[in-house]
Amino acid sequence: MHYSKTAFQNGTEPTIVTRISDFEDVIGQRMDFSDYDLMKLNRLYNCSSSFSFMDSCDFELENICGMIQSPGDSADWQRVSQVLGGPENDHSNMGQCKDSGFFMYFNTSSVNEGDTAMLESRMLYPKIGFQCLEFYLYNSGNESDQVNIYTRVYTAGNPDGVLTLQREIKDISHLNSTGIIPDPVPPSTSIVPDPVPTSTVQNACSEVECQNGGICTVHDDRAECKCPAGEDWWYMGKRCEKRGSTQDTIVIAVASTVTVFAVMLIITLVSVYCTRRKYRKKTSSNTAALSLENVSPM
Repeated sequence: MHYSKTAFQNGTEPTIVTRISDFEDVIGQRMDFSDYDLMKLNRLYNCSSSFSFMDSCDFELENICGMIQSPGDSADWQRVSQVLGGPENDHSNMGQCKDSGFFMYFNTSSVNEGDTAMLESRMLYPKIGFQCLEFYLYNSGNESDQVNIYTRVYTAGNPDGVLTLQREIKDISHLNSTGIIPDPVPPSTSIVPDPVPTSTVQNACSEVECQNGGICTVHDDRAECKCPAGEDWWYMGKRCEKRGSTQDTIVIAVASTVTVFAVMLIITLVSVYCTRRKYRKKTSSNTAALSLENVSPM
């Protein structure tokens, strides 16, 4: 149940009343979709699979949902409830709740050109094949301001993580108050808004078409396809054109084992046959020599 007891309130009394009173304050958690919700959405949009939105942040608490200000940037984002030039309120409650309605604000006019302000999220769970980032953006500054979305990818060679540019949002002056920018990204541990220009992702990915739900990203000035993956399946290849699974790996491993066993068996049989044939020839030669000695003239 994604609607709270006062979601359709027309007065002072709740409009959604549970049969068990203990559950009246439990409904409306809005954290994830039920199986029935996913089935309806899949049928409505003819989707082959689903990705659930598991986390959200409205910046109402001072800890800003565990996000941190990057120590390597030039300025910090500020948690405010209103600023000159707008917006007048945040998008979470649209100004309906008193003493609430905070959002993150970065004043580009107070810094020099090229300065950065990086806000990094906490670890995101669960770590599924892909995650979708959706946020609300308001820009009252210069048209040259932009926001970059990064993911921090951890590998054995880079335990501290490597920032990978996922999306570059330029010319955002037209996105005021109601602009929604969905951005599918691979599994990540950090999302960093960064108002500094970098290489143009759209140009690099304009000639790259990723298949099977893959997403084009830029790494080391090269366009690459990030392929989706699940617990027991994955896509691979330059364009995510090949599908693999745990079952395929098991079949390949078994087939390889059987092939190696068959080859070794053939080699063993051939070796035994050659050895026996050589031994028979040697035995025949010895027998012939012995016969000649016995038949020698008197």
